[in-house]
Amino acid sequence: MPHIQVSTDAHIYYEDFGQGIPLVFTHAGSTTHSMWEHQVDALSNEFRTITWDWRGVGQSSKPNGPYTIDTLVHDLATLTTTLGLENFVLVGHGFGSHVAIMAAEKLGRSVAGLVLTSTAPWCSGSRDGVEGGFSDEYLAWMKARMGSVGVSSAAAYAALFREWLFKLPAQDVDVHAAVACATQTPLFVMNSYRRSIAQVDHRERARKIEVPTLIIQGRHDRKQRYGGAVHFQTLIPGARLETFEDSAHMPQVEEMGHYNEVLASFAKGTRAG
Repeated sequence: MPHIQVSTDAHIYYEDFGQGIPLVFTHAGSTTHSMWEHQVDALSNEFRTITWDWRGVGQSSKPNGPYTIDTLVHDLATLTTTLGLENFVLVGHGFGSHVAIMAAEKLGRSVAGLVLTSTAPWCSGSRDGVEGGFSDEYLAWMKARMGSVGVSSAAAYAALFREWLFKLPAQDVDVHAAVACATQTPLFVMNSYRRSIAQVDHRERARKIEVPTLIIQGRHDRKQRYGGAVHFQTLIPGARLETFEDSAHMPQVEEMGHYNEVLASFAKGTRAG
């Protein structure tokens, strides 16, 4: 299994398929690299697709810590540098989009484009008169279920996937698979990342982004509210917002074919430019 050493006590697991323009996918919280399997399958015939597990997640090592967004940015930068990638597209979802933005800032001209899925310029609340990121309702829901006094993590994840991620009700088999994936991350690790990522604010960083940027947002996303994506577009010079009308938080699943087509077109455009 391919791993890259990112510190003296940690390695990260990655998968690397296909040839062509490199697409580097960073997964969201409560999941693993496998959330991108339908993108890898559809796109690796004409792109090089690279997915990875966060430190402490899935098949990556689980050291004592720290588990912060800065750690994730370091690990993503180390992965792309070790693989010798140039002119690649960073793709993120949810928390993974926050990581991709900060990694792009760190990596500079090596990055040819950014794809930010289901995200906002900040983690939660209202700023600049805009309701973006997580709502107070969602945060209260999470606090009641994912802390040490809540329900079991498996039950909480099942409820999360049923109530917050999809426009249409999820099938039982998909919920069971998602729970199995989510529980590969120790609850301590996930909550450590959540506390760190809760502090992000990309408003100043966004204004300095120079690479082509595509923002993908489901119209019906109650978890990462649509208004945040709209505001993100106004902050990032030249950014394009692609609204998925039949999706909530998971457009790469709910409108899989459309997502893959939009991503492929954008990636080819970065090379053409």
